[in-house]
Amino acid sequence: MSDRKKFPAIPTAPLVKTPPDLNIPDSLFEGCPGGEIYSSRPFKELDDFESYAKDLYKACEKNGKGIKIFQSESQFLAELDSALLHYEMYRPLVTPEICGTFNEQREYFKKLKNALKIKKPSSRLKKVQGRLKERTECHLRRLSKAEFKIAVLKRIETASLEPEQSPDKDLIKDLDQLNVAVDIVRSDLEGKNSGQYAELYLLIEQLGDMYEACSNKKPSVTESDDPDKKGRGVFFDLVTSIVPIVFNKNVALEAWDDHENSIKPYTIIEGIRFLK
Repeated sequence: MSDRKKFPAIPTAPLVKTPPDLNIPDSLFEGCPGGEIYSSRPFKELDDFESYAKDLYKACEKNGKGIKIFQSESQFLAELDSALLHYEMYRPLVTPEICGTFNEQREYFKKLKNALKIKKPSSRLKKVQGRLKERTECHLRRLSKAEFKIAVLKRIETASLEPEQSPDKDLIKDLDQLNVAVDIVRSDLEGKNSGQYAELYLLIEQLGDMYEACSNKKPSVTESDDPDKKGRGVFFDLVTSIVPIVFNKNVALEAWDDHENSIKPYTIIEGIRFLK
């Protein structure tokens, strides 16, 4: 299976308060028991989902020009299972009930950045440590996504420096690494995405990883918002076939479908655009 991102690359509104119990079963992180070949809930809990997935493979195997996109049914099933499992694992971090606003998230990292700009070493360290005490689980995950090691953060949190004392090289290096990570996080948080479709976009991102692993191609879509437009591409067809399973909602593929609970094609297309 391909390596998965540890956190969605698409900006979402992350945690700003102490999160409640996410009720993620321990079994979600365990290996498959003997005899089981799938790990995600749809494969394990939904009747005939494996058959559905095999039919989906046949439907998406070739593009509109007859060129084979997916080379192996077994790889397709394994990568789809992995994509759905990773969606389940990361979904609690983007659900509205436990997420704050983008402005709150940006404000935290802005304050942390300002602390890192303080010139006097002892004052800078003290202020940074104060900001780190305010961090939440999601702040930590965002820093981890920016490849900032938790061990480095722990060293910064426990470091001490007298007012007239100069920091050693290791502390300077640790603070520099934190500064770089904060810049990456702030860049990730740029934009005006409200997070309304965070779960959908997370699913699209995981399916995008799956598509690329199976086809060695980047996901793409014919960008037409006409509900009756045909031939938007294999990846669009893949997403619209999985969305109803995961969200128990229809995708409005017909012009007459204006039900408020239907997911509109342009919403999915927007999620695919984020992958580029």
